[in-house]
Amino acid sequence: MDAILYEKLKLLRYEIAKKRNIPVFIVFHNISLEDMCKVSPRC
Repeated sequence: MDAILYEKLKLLRYEIAKKRNIPVFIVFHNISLEDMCKVSPRC
């Protein structure tokens, strides 16, 4: 898993949650963030 990407996604999730005044887990659960770090998009 890409640890740097994971931290960036966590920060983005926090910023989205703060802006919308909702808990971070509503945006994405940790397991979803981990899955995003394991799968690379294809061009």
